[in-house]
Amino acid sequence: MRCVTSVSYSFLVNRVVCGFLKPSRGLRQGDLLAETERTGDVSGFRCSSGGLKISHMFFADDSMFFSQASKRDCCVFRQVLDWYALASRQLINFQKLALCVNGRFSRQRAVMLARIVGVQLVECHERYLGIPSFTGRNKRAFFANIRDRVWDKLKGWQEKLFSTGGKEVLLKTVIQAIPTYSMSLFKLPLNLVSDIQRLCARFWWGSSTDN
Repeated sequence: MRCVTSVSYSFLVNRVVCGFLKPSRGLRQGDLLAETERTGDVSGFRCSSGGLKISHMFFADDSMFFSQASKRDCCVFRQVLDWYALASRQLINFQKLALCVNGRFSRQRAVMLARIVGVQLVECHERYLGIPSFTGRNKRAFFANIRDRVWDKLKGWQEKLFSTGGKEVLLKTVIQAIPTYSMSLFKLPLNLVSDIQRLCARFWWGSSTDN
């Protein structure tokens, strides 16, 4: 009940805050995990020595969970999932869940942890919103993908006739949108920015060659 009653609700009516309600039922996303993290049952993941610990992140209909690669944390995490299924009467599809561990751990240990949670073991999670879940220190391949996507778009437009206004619309609405999400997470290298500008300039002036 601490998870349920720790929140309050008000309503915005004609830009005026009205009412004050304390719920008596219903779980919010992350309530159970946040409670286990508060009590120390789940250790979470610390991004830096002085940073906050992260136990979970939710994106639309996708979820990511972080913990220490220990038997205790995996047991608690599985218990939280079972609690949620029991409280919400919703079944969890464990076939859609996957576990990825740090490369320092042995294959045998990783398999054991995956069995505890009841999920499949993968080497690395797939892309999310077009960006790899893990990039590592060497981001050259990731940034090269951005450049290739820009060039594929421009190359497909080369043989078509566009007015000056049409080219401007394509560059601003399509090409500039490709690296936007990546730029919210990474600082793009200057050589990549220059390369994209060069490709856009060639399209603007009608050049169809590229090196």
